[in-house]
Amino acid sequence: MICPHCGHENAEERKYCRGCTKALAAEPAAAKSTSPTDDQPVNSTLDDPPAIKILDPFAEDSSPIPSLAPVVSKKLIGIAAVLGVAIGGLAFWFVHKSDRDHDAQAAAQSAVNSVAYHPDAESSKNREHLMAALRLIVAQQEARLADDPDDLNVCAVNVFGDDELGRHVRESHYMIDQQCQPLTAEGRAIRDGFTVTATPKSDGNPAGAPTYCVDQTRIIRRYADANEVNDATSVQHLICPLDGQPTE
Repeated sequence: MICPHCGHENAEERKYCRGCTKALAAEPAAAKSTSPTDDQPVNSTLDDPPAIKILDPFAEDSSPIPSLAPVVSKKLIGIAAVLGVAIGGLAFWFVHKSDRDHDAQAAAQSAVNSVAYHPDAESSKNREHLMAALRLIVAQQEARLADDPDDLNVCAVNVFGDDELGRHVRESHYMIDQQCQPLTAEGRAIRDGFTVTATPKSDGNPAGAPTYCVDQTRIIRRYADANEVNDATSVQHLICPLDGQPTE
């Protein structure tokens, strides 16, 4: 059915137009008796209800849908960018500092593991300090025994002091063991004798560093087997084993 008011096409059974919402069929005669007379003004607002647009979910609507995306101000974007740069800079500084600290620790550990602290078995630096220390110990023991050969405590030469002897002992990275009145291989005690054994420290010398021994003969002997020397001098209280290689 074509609407006589707006020309919109409607279904036959509809009473009101889908376009303008006005009545499609003429009103009944009883309803016309209530209409105003010819000399009365016609109020179109009473005859025609206001046009109300009915939303048709199936009708195509080309009107644009307003955007619901929030509007972000440029100032907020700038603040967020500055904060992002600041946080990124702090993170980079922290990572860089951690790397530098790690490198510093690695360098310090490398210095400890360097040749100065872990020399070869034939390290000339360690050997020079040890030879100097052994000569000083021998000189002090001879001087003490000359004063009192019967005193067993005279062999306790202090090797841990801040003097020249203590410095040589520390720089040699060797442990010093002293014995007084040792025995000969035949079991005879040497009352004015002594033995000094030098064993390499594991934190200052590699495996295979030699062991040294010196007695009242003043001959500093070198040994490859530290257990043999320590057993002879510290356990059996003998003089230095004669199978050692003389160094001087």
